[in-house]
Amino acid sequence: MIYDVKFNEKKEQSKGAAPFLVSYNFYMKYNKPNIENSICKIMYDYIVPVPSSKKKKAKRGYNQVDLFFLEWAHSLWEINRKNFKWLDCIYKFDTSRDMWRLTNKERHQNIDDAFVICADYKDIDLTNKNILIVDDIYTTGATIEAVAKVLQKHNALRVDALTLASGSF
Repeated sequence: MIYDVKFNEKKEQSKGAAPFLVSYNFYMKYNKPNIENSICKIMYDYIVPVPSSKKKKAKRGYNQVDLFFLEWAHSLWEINRKNFKWLDCIYKFDTSRDMWRLTNKERHQNIDDAFVICADYKDIDLTNKNILIVDDIYTTGATIEAVAKVLQKHNALRVDALTLASGSF
């Protein structure tokens, strides 16, 4: 599913993420009564998608992470408009090489300093905010770590991540 959405322009396949996200809702106790009464395992202030680079987004016509997670995030936000705000605040510079071809060490070197806060959000204060980073695949953690560093520089209280799959490496 992820491969088809990411590399074969089969956007409709992204709907296959829904069963996983429903299981995540169950695990985190994300349902209307629990969210309304703030008794979930954790309430995230923001859900931050890992962006595609401008070049990749132009080629695909979309960021696959948005396709996988945006509708789910919006459904949580509809229940409680104080939490679970979709915050598309990260910009990704084009990296020199495609991540899927690289070793663990090369991945970290390739992605270091590839992310910044978008200009529109440069003054954002994330102090005492719980943030959930969402991405399609976790392989070595290099991407999640790089995005988390950017968010932590803006004083985020807690930064967690949710991915659809874990790649082997």
